[in-house]
Amino acid sequence: MIRKLVLMSMMCSAVVLTGCGGSDDTDSVPVPGNGSTTSSSSSSSSSSSSSSSSSSSSSSSSSSSSSSSSSSSSSSSSSSSSSSSSSSSSSSSSGSGATLEYTFDDAAEVDDWDSSAQGNAVAPALSHSATEGAMVIEPTWASEDDSFYVFYEDADPAVITGADISLDVYVPQEYVTDKKTAFMLFFHDVNGEYANVGYRTAEGLTGDAYNTFTITNLGATNGTAFGHKNDNFDLTKVDTFGLQVNANKKPTTVTGDLMIDNVVLTLAEDKTPTTPTYNSDFAMDSGWTASYGALTMDYSDVDGVKSVWFEPGSGDATYRNLLYVTDAYTDLSNATVSFTVQADQAFIDSGATLQAMVQQAGSPYDGVYCNVAATTTDVMTVDCLVNKALLPADGKYQIGVQVTGDVTFAGKVTIYSVEVEPAPAS
Repeated sequence: MIRKLVLMSMMCSAVVLTGCGGSDDTDSVPVPGNGSTTSSSSSSSSSSSSSSSSSSSSSSSSSSSSSSSSSSSSSSSSSSSSSSSSSSSSSSSSGSGATLEYTFDDAAEVDDWDSSAQGNAVAPALSHSATEGAMVIEPTWASEDDSFYVFYEDADPAVITGADISLDVYVPQEYVTDKKTAFMLFFHDVNGEYANVGYRTAEGLTGDAYNTFTITNLGATNGTAFGHKNDNFDLTKVDTFGLQVNANKKPTTVTGDLMIDNVVLTLAEDKTPTTPTYNSDFAMDSGWTASYGALTMDYSDVDGVKSVWFEPGSGDATYRNLLYVTDAYTDLSNATVSFTVQADQAFIDSGATLQAMVQQAGSPYDGVYCNVAATTTDVMTVDCLVNKALLPADGKYQIGVQVTGDVTFAGKVTIYSVEVEPAPAS
């Protein structure tokens, strides 16, 4: 997996790619690597930024711009490789936390980074600002079509789909005033195929401040979409990642050092799970009944979270309930039964009463019924105390929820878990 991060500041050379980066047209974004390159290795010596740095921060999510490359083929630019280790960077393969993180508090972290430039452009020098705790990028602007990069290429390719990425880029006010300079994140796979995401121009950034670029669930359903991706780009073998910057017809007189800080990349496989987990004493994918077949019910499995639901207004029934019949307990007197449930807005609007229930599964059908305050669509946990003697009927209990009220029943009620805690033995 990616253990080091690539950040490339890049501007396009008109000598190599006609018109690339020369306008605000996002369809004319250059493909890095076409043509000759010059390279400059990074430096870990400490220096302060020559720009008037500010500690203010402007945070904004990057858009999934429809920026595309002017060429469908790409090859990686040549550069000198940097040291593959940094005591100040961190990587993880344990299944939680960030895959890669750079804070640049230590000058040695800059040693993991290199820079290169495309065509006749000049590769920027890299240094460390002890004052800012950031990596300084010192561009030399030779033309209004320059492109340059700052990068790390990892020897262990990674699956980039679903990754989360965040990094801060310090942009001097001169660039923002001019408006033209373009920024985006880019990727190379092991064959040099290219993709980018999050195209933004300086016009939309905050000057003399750090601007946060954020990508969430890259390329996944409901995640940040790629702006451009070569047809042969391999999402499963990505070894290069970076921040691409194009002069985009910016005059060479508009200048100033950029800085990069707080780089965090988390692959999908290393994300801390956000899907809730529920422990249930009953199966949540079989064994349930809705008024013994009179009402509509079904099971659901979303991202591994199983549940059972029913629609109390879907048919005619004397008792509208969703029940699980069990012979696993010999005495639930003074037991506590915990239910994790959810009602949708249509059910709430109907005005019906929702109750958790623990009942004998046979005559005389004695039991307890605990009201559930279903006033929100949030998932709720309800502890229902069996505050009396309650032995099973025919060796069985039926446990679940029921709906009552002199209303027109509507909506849906879902159960995620049921946990039974019998009373301690006396």
